[in-house]
Amino acid sequence: MARVGSLAAACSFVGACGEDRPVPPPSPVVTAAPAPDELVEGEMAESELSAFGLPIPEGFRVESRSSTRVTAVGRSPLENVANYVRKRVDAKDVVTGPGKTIFEEVTIKDPRATKAPPAGAGNADAGEPPYDRMRVTVSLHLGQVRLTVTRARSPKPPPAELNEDQRWERLGVRKDGKPANPKKFE
Repeated sequence: MARVGSLAAACSFVGACGEDRPVPPPSPVVTAAPAPDELVEGEMAESELSAFGLPIPEGFRVESRSSTRVTAVGRSPLENVANYVRKRVDAKDVVTGPGKTIFEEVTIKDPRATKAPPAGAGNADAGEPPYDRMRVTVSLHLGQVRLTVTRARSPKPPPAELNEDQRWERLGVRKDGKPANPKKFE
């Protein structure tokens, strides 16, 4: 009987047993969205520098610059830099490894104007094809993250008037893979 009494006391303390009371709705959870100009954790800001139109992350310094390659280095987590690049490019292929991420055949989503020739520039007067292939590599190097942007020209297509044997000969070999001019290698 003591059990029934303690159960009755517990019911009266908690509320009436057996009564169907409506359960109050859960209070809405308010999550503060970052302001448009604020960075979330792990996100990197853009600097004023760029590599063939790709903005370089804040805190990185340009280590080298040529007409076909720009290398910048900084001290940020590799994953953060790879995600920074991923947001700003469209890549045909992305290869990710433990210490390197390579973005192949890259198109920059929102290219910045640079003092260097733009990615598509070539010397049309000299018959040079435009720079139409870009690669971005994010890698670890001597305790720093290295961001390398490389642009390359596609090879010139062979003249249409050459037949297949003539094209192979221009490469210095025959169709069967043997040298076109064996005496040249003697």
